Amino acid sequence: MKVEATNEYEGEKKPAGAKRKGEKLARKRGCSRGTRRRVQAASTAIQRLYVTCKTVFKDPKTVPETANVEMLQRLLDEMRPEDLGLSTDALFRVKSSSKGTPKITYAMIYKCDNFSISIFFLPPRAIIPLHNHPGMTVFSKLLAGSVHIKSYDWLDPGASMRLAKLVVDSDFTAPCDTSILYPTTGGNIHTFTAITACAVLDVQGPPYSKEEDRDITYYQDYPYSTYPNGATDQNVEKDTSLGWLEEIDIWKDLKMNVIEYLGPQMSSGKHTVRESFLRRFSTINERDDMSLEEEAERKAGWLLKLFFVGTAALVAFEFFPYMDKRRMKVVEMGGAQDLLNMLKTAKDDKTRKQALKTLVALSHSDEAAEALHQADAIAIVSSTPNSVEYAEVEAYKSSLLKRFQELKHEIPSEIS
Repeated sequence: MKVEATNEYEGEKKPAGAKRKGEKLARKRGCSRGTRRRVQAASTAIQRLYVTCKTVFKDPKTVPETANVEMLQRLLDEMRPEDLGLSTDALFRVKSSSKGTPKITYAMIYKCDNFSISIFFLPPRAIIPLHNHPGMTVFSKLLAGSVHIKSYDWLDPGASMRLAKLVVDSDFTAPCDTSILYPTTGGNIHTFTAITACAVLDVQGPPYSKEEDRDITYYQDYPYSTYPNGATDQNVEKDTSLGWLEEIDIWKDLKMNVIEYLGPQMSSGKHTVRESFLRRFSTINERDDMSLEEEAERKAGWLLKLFFVGTAALVAFEFFPYMDKRRMKVVEMGGAQDLLNMLKTAKDDKTRKQALKTLVALSHSDEAAEALHQADAIAIVSSTPNSVEYAEVEAYKSSLLKRFQELKHEIPSEIS
């Protein structure tokens, strides 16, 4: 699966803080910092994955050797959500929208000319449409949840409506073996449909590239018994292992957020690798997100701007527990109070919805939730009117009040 992001930036990310004070001081000295960081990275699963990928994907023009494929497969088979700093509890709290197609979230961990490593987060019912991987070898590891995978390989090399053989059409539940597809075998054209909320680790070698003639193509599949014009020949014997694939434009319902990868970092030798795609992924709602961002900046200062970037930062809050420190930073700098003030004085439902959404994200930290409670959040949230246009307003209110109940704070009976 290919994703392109706008406003890409790069930067150094501080590694997870050391437990001892002396280690923190050592990291401030240039010569010790790099050494400690490389030692830490070498012991992590994500570092082993990076090093293995460098061995497996030496040449973007050749398929990896069988022994190398098996080596990478064994490593991926053993990987778990916590190896990437993921919170499975948060993942399974994710619910799909009742309206339209659920939005997929994507984080790039690493990308070079030879390979890429990324994660896809799919809420229930989300679909990655049928697409191909020209000249690519792809490893897909289901880290959490359940997903239905359907894949094909080509039988007919020509025409816009092409015959393909069905390779996989099954449900998978984590933990399970890593699936592998090759340039011409293994189910090179595949689609994913989330049964539950799920996370998929994706390793591609080489990655998509228009310049190298490896652009992505989307397809619609049809039963073998159906002619390209839609007519059905009753005399054709039904063969469920075959299907017709028709090339289509990018799927109109495909929507994605791109978030920053906030899990354990890897070292490329000289520095920590961190390719961030936090800013905005182009969606049909980008204008709305931009206006919300500007409104947040005007009402509550630069600090809150972080939370209105296409909802990507909010989604990152959900999956990566390392965000607790950032939550408390927001609280310490007055952002929680600013959000409550924004909610209290909001004149429109859209502003209320986004303020509540951000408060829900903050409340996932116990410390931040306590700070919200001290700032009279229960009264402010409960007095916020519901919205006819945005059903999420009521859902976010309910989520916040439930969170305060979990922390043993009393909710007035007329509210609960």
